[in-house]
Amino acid sequence: MSLVTPYDRVKYSNHAYHQCHPDTLATVARLYGLRSPRPSRSRVLELACGAGGNLLGVAYGFPDARCVGIDLAPTAVEEAARLAAGLGIANAQFRQGDVTELGDGRLGEFDYVVAHGLYAWVPDPVREGLMATIASHLSPDGLAYVSYNCEPTGHIRRVIRDAALWWGRDADTPEALADSARELFAVLLDARCKDADDWYAGLIGHELTGLTRALDSELVHDLLGECWRPVWFSDFAAHAARHGLEHVGQARLGEHRGTPLPDGLPALLDDLSGGDHVAREQYLDILTCRGFRESILCRAGRGIRRELDPTAFGELAFRTGLERLTEDDPPALHAAHEAMVARRPNAVPFDELVAATGADAEQLRGVLGGAFRAGKANPFTDLPGAGRPGERPHVSAVARMTAAGGDRVTTLYNGIVFLEDPLGRALITLMDGTRDRDELLAAFNERTGADVTREVLDANIASLGQIPLFHG
Repeated sequence: MSLVTPYDRVKYSNHAYHQCHPDTLATVARLYGLRSPRPSRSRVLELACGAGGNLLGVAYGFPDARCVGIDLAPTAVEEAARLAAGLGIANAQFRQGDVTELGDGRLGEFDYVVAHGLYAWVPDPVREGLMATIASHLSPDGLAYVSYNCEPTGHIRRVIRDAALWWGRDADTPEALADSARELFAVLLDARCKDADDWYAGLIGHELTGLTRALDSELVHDLLGECWRPVWFSDFAAHAARHGLEHVGQARLGEHRGTPLPDGLPALLDDLSGGDHVAREQYLDILTCRGFRESILCRAGRGIRRELDPTAFGELAFRTGLERLTEDDPPALHAAHEAMVARRPNAVPFDELVAATGADAEQLRGVLGGAFRAGKANPFTDLPGAGRPGERPHVSAVARMTAAGGDRVTTLYNGIVFLEDPLGRALITLMDGTRDRDELLAAFNERTGADVTREVLDANIASLGQIPLFHG
């Protein structure tokens, strides 16, 4: 009898996650003094990989990497293998497997191990198997990514979860339960969450707003799943420590710019934690009511710095950030910004920024460190090279595939760009490098029934060219 899991019955969303990309993990680790294997030539293991939407993007962008995906659901593994074959990706393998049976390291050594959306949705034996599998496969200088719902927000979501399960107690399918839950969320938002002075509205309103937009698969497998177990960060860190692993930091780069806190709280955190990193992070979760963590782990004893390493900014590449420059920003940053804009969408290595700006290297390290903290520059380690759209625009095969499937388009950096316009997505699917612009215009108008001009087509291609979608 073949194995059938809940993920075979209701497929989970299948897309990329830039926050667990090897380059992201390596960059965060470098900010805290750790040097990791070069992402583009690394060995990557993804546990609970689903249908491969994340790992396929890594393998496509890094053809010299070796990627292995493991999932318990046979249909997900079959779909991932089919997608890999269709995309011509030869450096990614997908296998059906159970993490409770992989704690002996049988798959070999990997530089990056990813487990997204698993730890907080499984019982204790599976949690133990997951951590053992990570520890037994991680290379000495490797990094692991583990995401999980956490406390204290888990307590608030538990109220919503329990209410939704009771409200939908007569639902006879997972999809019907998801529909019933949305009905409850809408009623609560309409009846209780309009009054800013209502304590109950303040407690649940923020959570409900996001849940009303959740897909069936996200509700069925996350909030309403059979096993739903948020964890305190201190308990997670202790579990990792029992397996010889240590917490490095959060995977999203923006979280390392510094958490804005009211006056006096940073000093209070320092006093309460007494220099204990885990305690400080746990206190911070309590004070900020964190509900989700994306933790990077390494082997214990690697000498992690607990504040940003200023020398790191001289070893990374940079792209412009979201914040605009002002007249108060130093001239060196303005010059660096111009160099980054000229190379967009690629990141510019530090040495090239030194040459482009004529700035002193030590000074520029400090300038870029300050720009990172202010959101005006984003660091990277080893991103795939993106091109500009030429006469025969060539969008990556993964971007074309995802554009054909919905509004979440995967970039060469394994990020997601939301394109709600179906005409824009249709244009992406046609840019496979075989058509010059006149041919592309004719094919686009024929497929969509539109009547755009060459000028409009070129403007749209130029706009898409600011996103890392194109091969050079």
